[in-house]
Amino acid sequence: MTKTPKVEKSTASRAKEAVDLIKKLTGMGITDAEPGFVELRAKLNEWIRGGPAWAGKIEFARYGRYVDLILPIREGVTMTAALKIHPWAAKELAEQGANN
Repeated sequence: MTKTPKVEKSTASRAKEAVDLIKKLTGMGITDAEPGFVELRAKLNEWIRGGPAWAGKIEFARYGRYVDLILPIREGVTMTAALKIHPWAAKELAEQGANN
């Protein structure tokens, strides 16, 4: 039995996924002045230009959030990005809610 070769994700496919993510983040009010946004854009630009698969966290400290990001290179595997709240920020929000 022969294995089918794994096809790499096209530049156009990578760019579309990256643009969709950027639109979602800006739609939530995260500005491009945020250091994490700058870091995210740099990582996405590298990936779009054919960079390697990557997985990791990008901090959005001002918002008490981070993005868990997976950038795959295989066609048919979609980028994964989850905006999560830091435990310290969740605690602060809970305390604020209890005081109101």
